Amino acid sequence: MADYSDVYIVIPAKNEALRIEKVLKKIQKQKLPHVIVVDDASTDNTIAISRRYTHHIVKHRINLGAGGATRTGIEFALLQGAKIIVTIDADDQHDAGEIKAMVDMLRDENHDLVVGSRFIEEPEGVPAQRIFYNRIGNVISSFVTGIRVSDSQSGFRAMTAEFAQNNPIEWNGFEFCIEMLKKAAEGNYSVGEIPITVKYTPETLKKGQSIWMGFRMLARMLMGSVYKS
Repeated sequence: MADYSDVYIVIPAKNEALRIEKVLKKIQKQKLPHVIVVDDASTDNTIAISRRYTHHIVKHRINLGAGGATRTGIEFALLQGAKIIVTIDADDQHDAGEIKAMVDMLRDENHDLVVGSRFIEEPEGVPAQRIFYNRIGNVISSFVTGIRVSDSQSGFRAMTAEFAQNNPIEWNGFEFCIEMLKKAAEGNYSVGEIPITVKYTPETLKKGQSIWMGFRMLARMLMGSVYKS
């Protein structure tokens, strides 16, 4: 039986009281013991709900953004002695039941980073605008990083502690997804992709990125300065 005692799961969360419990329940069902919730200045009961499932909760007093919250979670996981770190969204868009498969791929194929992709296989139930935005994002990612992946904006990822330690996140916004790939390419790290399932709701669609955000990300990254939202 595979050992997952050195796997730490990082969940960046802002105002996810209505959804994060579903994610935490799925993780608990898999008997994955190390879960870190980074509360990115929520104004709802995200922390209170998270405390039912984990004592590893880090709270931001001000909202830093998806990249900033992910960075905090990864840094905390490294301090706890994590060997593998998995990042997953708090809104139940991703299936937390697929975490072990992602970790297994990272180990078995000796990757440094594995990206969960909605688009390796023909996507089902993915809105057409999301497919279009993803293609724009992939073009931006390929242009900036020189590496091609089918879902450059996916926040569902697994990485080795070595990769995380050597490639700290600098961007506070969604740019961190592309930043991570850029650093992987520059350092000649092994990057893999694994098919994942995704579930969209009106709430998750509102939170997602638009084409204009994609263009803004490209402009910021080309400027070469760290953007703090």
